[in-house]
Amino acid sequence: MKNIKKILISLVAVSLSIVLGAGTGQLIQGHALDRDSSREIGGGVRSLEEELSFSKIIVRGTVVEELPTYIQDAGLDPRTNFKFSVTPSKVKVSKVIAGDIKVNDTIVFLQHGDRSTDKENFVKSNEDVILILNKTSDGRYWSYSYEDGLWKISNDKVSSKSRNDNLQKMKNLDTSSFENLLSNGFKNRVKPER
Repeated sequence: MKNIKKILISLVAVSLSIVLGAGTGQLIQGHALDRDSSREIGGGVRSLEEELSFSKIIVRGTVVEELPTYIQDAGLDPRTNFKFSVTPSKVKVSKVIAGDIKVNDTIVFLQHGDRSTDKENFVKSNEDVILILNKTSDGRYWSYSYEDGLWKISNDKVSSKSRNDNLQKMKNLDTSSFENLLSNGFKNRVKPER
């Protein structure tokens, strides 16, 4: 009976470690919390100006190289052994919409997951994009909030897989109008009410 209790306690401890590790891993990666779900419980982001307070730079550019996927350790307690796939791409900046970066810089844009198993959600070579980003400590860039920070350009219109209320209404805008909205929103950024 004592062995069964020890086994159950161990299983519960491991399960809690995994759940807490996965949640903490998202925060460690430098991503903002999912603000859409927080809106449902009374908080959340209410405007584009608040939304953009989570980002550091906004650029337009062209994907110049797809780099190989690698596995990254989340940096959590070694007992959790939590790792995730990261797929980088090089993007040459053609226009700085907001933030401290230069035209013609080439940045490394990181995406969660593996391009070989989910081709549709990853940027591709020669694709024009607008990226809303945060910089990592090693000089690379993540979207400020998963798909919310990745906008693809086709036929002078923007598209995104964003489900964010503040951004969805901008899908299919012409590129110039979208860039102006982002630029003005970034200039007038405010801290979200919490």
